Amino acid sequence: MYLELFHGRNFPDEHLDDWGFEGPIIGPFDNAHGTYTTHMKLWSERLQETYEVPFHDDMVEYDGKYFGDWVLLPTCPKELRHRRVSLKRSKLEVF
Repeated sequence: MYLELFHGRNFPDEHLDDWGFEGPIIGPFDNAHGTYTTHMKLWSERLQETYEVPFHDDMVEYDGKYFGDWVLLPTCPKELRHRRVSLKRSKLEVF
């Protein structure tokens, strides 16, 4: 499974006239656990590690950028592989 981030902005209060920019597609991981809109944890069986995805208000915060939309993908589509970031190389904290 992969986490795709999009509808990005540089600042949490930035006004967008459009959909913003695309973010990374992070994975693979085996399951996800969310707690309200404050925490999301991604588990990797292969790495035996849990990664935490932080939220800022109602947006995902990743690498100093903010994303209003995200989706969980069963696989990373071939045409989007250029955006893929492995969990190990991601900027997510190991929980």
